[in-house]
Amino acid sequence: MGLFRGASPQVWFGNAFSTTGLNYLRYTGEQGGTINSGNWAYEPIVADQVRPSVGTPETNVTYVSPDFEQPSVWKANLALDHELPWYGLVASAELLVTKVKSDLFYRSINIGESTFKGQDGRDMYYDPSRIGRSWTTGSNRYKRDRNFGNVYVLENTDQGRSSQFTVSLAKPFSPESDWSWNVGYTYTDSSMVSDMTSSTAGSTWNYNYIFNANEETIGTSRYQIRNRVSSSINWSHKFFGDYKTSVGMFYEGRNGRPFSYVYSNDANGEGRSGNDLFYVPAGPGDVLFGTLSATGQFTANPAMEKSFFEWLSANPDLARYAGQAAPRNSGRSSWVNSFDLRISQELPGFFKGHKSEIWLDVMNIGNLINKDWGHIEDYGFFANRRVLTAAGMYDGKYVYSNFNPNNVERPTVANGSNGNGNTGVSQWSMQLGFRYKF
Repeated sequence: MGLFRGASPQVWFGNAFSTTGLNYLRYTGEQGGTINSGNWAYEPIVADQVRPSVGTPETNVTYVSPDFEQPSVWKANLALDHELPWYGLVASAELLVTKVKSDLFYRSINIGESTFKGQDGRDMYYDPSRIGRSWTTGSNRYKRDRNFGNVYVLENTDQGRSSQFTVSLAKPFSPESDWSWNVGYTYTDSSMVSDMTSSTAGSTWNYNYIFNANEETIGTSRYQIRNRVSSSINWSHKFFGDYKTSVGMFYEGRNGRPFSYVYSNDANGEGRSGNDLFYVPAGPGDVLFGTLSATGQFTANPAMEKSFFEWLSANPDLARYAGQAAPRNSGRSSWVNSFDLRISQELPGFFKGHKSEIWLDVMNIGNLINKDWGHIEDYGFFANRRVLTAAGMYDGKYVYSNFNPNNVERPTVANGSNGNGNTGVSQWSMQLGFRYKF
């Protein structure tokens, strides 16, 4: 048991130096006609720089809380190995528990005060005069300080925990047998305030899916693998001299990564789209399906409502949250199976007592046998599933628009990256290795 250093905050510290609030001004506006980039030539002297004739200047700021602490976690583990009285089997069990002492999360402090409550009780930041009319980008963050754009502060939280329990059974190599094997199971429960998934303050805050903006509340970690089964079988034999020929197969089966159900647009008016947890209607009539105009004209769409509830019944992992917002990372991608193979051969060295070894690793060998095997399907780096658009509120109810079951995001084969920069995770690969031992 002990206190350990947590994740290094170096990349997030850098945000405060690159977005100081003093190094640039941003203008947002519309200008008709063709824009000639030659009229906006770079000028290093600030006083001589050409200022746009449209838009209001604003600046973005990122800073670190004055009482910021280095991330750290309390960690304790207990493990037991016991040799059983049968066939040399070894049983093992281990419990690993962590509790956050100091972790990281961002707040966006220029979204202004909440102006009213949504149908499900969440804080809303739109101009309250838009109630009964469609929401617009220009009416979000209604009470913000308009001299600033986005202002983010990096803070600490003492919330967050994880527990991991593993059991395994192993048959080691023995003089009487050329075979060894093991099988294990791991259960993991992990909750965090923010998974800090990105390198910039804006996207890190944006893709931390929560019910109320800036709320310091824990939820299922995006990196949680709830259930994991692993096993391996190995064969080794000395065909000549003291040089082993070995073949081993490793299997991993696990739950897919968690993901969150969200709206496609900025549902609460805090200025970001695709990060607001989706409210699941309790039943037909709980919310309104159709269109809402800028002048307050609501047009019902019964066919859309019927289509939605048919789709919802086919998605029980979301339907179970009827009458509430689906919690962060409450969805789970499909089960993943993968097999890896290693073949190795020891060879003589150049001098007495020396050995060399050559080996071939085939990762995800199932995909080599069949191109449809060994795939990891999930919802990509952002780990969200956008369902539909929240167009506004009418008669105290949300107005749901733009629903089409064929357009609801579907999982894709994770071949580009698994979120950690590992490309080709759904493809087979080979690796040939050599080493010399003396």
